[in-house]
Amino acid sequence: MSVNKKIIETESAVPLEAFNIVTYSGTSASHSITGVGFQPDFVWLKSITQIDNHYWQDSSRGATRRIYSNQTLPEYPPDSNRFTSFDADGFTVGSDNSVNMTGHDYVAWCWKMNGGSTTTTSGVARQVNSTYGQAILTYAGDDTSNRYVTHGIGTAPRVVITKARDFTAGWPTQIDLYYGNRLNSNAANNAGNGAVFYTNWPPSTTQYRIGFSDEINFSAYNYVSYVFASIAGYSNMGSYVGNSTNRTITTGFQPDWIMIKTMNTTGDWQVWDSVRGFNKKLSANTDAAESTTSVITGVSSTGFSITSDSTVNGSGTEYAYLAFKIS
Repeated sequence: MSVNKKIIETESAVPLEAFNIVTYSGTSASHSITGVGFQPDFVWLKSITQIDNHYWQDSSRGATRRIYSNQTLPEYPPDSNRFTSFDADGFTVGSDNSVNMTGHDYVAWCWKMNGGSTTTTSGVARQVNSTYGQAILTYAGDDTSNRYVTHGIGTAPRVVITKARDFTAGWPTQIDLYYGNRLNSNAANNAGNGAVFYTNWPPSTTQYRIGFSDEINFSAYNYVSYVFASIAGYSNMGSYVGNSTNRTITTGFQPDWIMIKTMNTTGDWQVWDSVRGFNKKLSANTDAAESTTSVITGVSSTGFSITSDSTVNGSGTEYAYLAFKIS
């Protein structure tokens, strides 16, 4: 597999400013991955063909500092042999087998924020792309039971994902109006967790609220959060109740990236994209290689269609989803 990317064709070239997807084949030597269309600030990288971790790299923490969405491990020290830099049209990886092994293929989901430039308010450093409703925040915990965090994206976020950087902990995740998830776990949403993670409080156009859990706001530790809002024509976050009948979920645009998680039962954080094909699934909470699935039957200009399979549409089961369009 050579470097592959989704191409957008219009009457004139439209610069990508928010999100893109690339795949590449490993070379076991330093490798510049191009074709993203911008300098990414957040890259979520995963081997397609081998069992290995989900790499989360961002320009707020520094390119060489990695965390894994499928593990509770803290942030690793700088490592120049794995993910090494964010570049003008992509990024560079070193020779380590986890990110660049000959004979294996990889996918990178790439978001643009603000070129690594941050502003700080009330102890929170924010790197924001307000046009597309997305941001990276870093902060030190302070043990406050109801701490208000200024996000800076200008509209109420529907997804907030947080990880403690310097100790072993889960990934507290708010998605839609479910506040008690962990991205690293297949467990059902837990309202008790929500009370100490995001205080079961709907975010506003300026702030969201966090609790006193050591996984999100303990005074001895530092944290990173990834924040996303629904932006018409680009991103959509929502929820639905399954009915065991083939159906369509409306996003308002043709999605290129979809993540779905069951909320009231156990189930993986399943991820599909248009570059690999919607018949190929990865799971954010496991290190498993890509697997074949047929639960997403198609996408249209207004959303995506799913089968009656219980992983995405079981009768009476609650689901939350997150979708992006390459933009």
